[in-house]
Amino acid sequence: MHFKVAICDDEKAALEYISQAIQPLFANLHYTVSIDCFSRSQQLLDVLQSGNQYHMYFLDIEMPSIDGIDLGNLINQYSQDFPYNIIYISNRLEKVFDTFRVAPLRFIRKQYFYEEISEAVNASITYIMDRVKNMISFETENGLLSLPFQNILYIESNNKTQLVVTPQNTYTILSSLNKLEIDLMDKGFIRIHRCYLVNYCHIYLIQQDSV
Repeated sequence: MHFKVAICDDEKAALEYISQAIQPLFANLHYTVSIDCFSRSQQLLDVLQSGNQYHMYFLDIEMPSIDGIDLGNLINQYSQDFPYNIIYISNRLEKVFDTFRVAPLRFIRKQYFYEEISEAVNASITYIMDRVKNMISFETENGLLSLPFQNILYIESNNKTQLVVTPQNTYTILSSLNKLEIDLMDKGFIRIHRCYLVNYCHIYLIQQDSV
């Protein structure tokens, strides 16, 4: 699997040593990784707003304009349908409890960075791989889209394309509903109508003419 990693820290030296430290950790586990570094929170947000996603976010806390905690909350909003996690790297230990509302996977102390980074990366990879097992990939005009099964509410036929609906977003994919019915039959999706596949986990009411 190829992992995409974002590092955001307003100190250039921190961006360099974090990037140099984590790259060989992926190689040692026989995974490939691409790393993008951002010196300002807004730069990272601009990338997310364009539709790009990352599997892992390594964030400083004390940054100008948008601090790491506010940035983490925004990442959670943009990435709800994507397998990702957030790891804080900071000396601001008094901020640990403030990060709980972001639900980061790890909090690494900068003064113990080299002692703690390996465990954090390993835990992050394990977390992502566990989530990927429960995902399905769809072909779109912009490439492959991967979503967790449990996030999909239903799929609606829209002529030659299909609409995949989650609680947060609606995605247009390139497939036939008949093919999707076969692919998703063992994942708990039910064909309730010629135009709809429904995830049975989200059914709460069945009536004569509606679900």
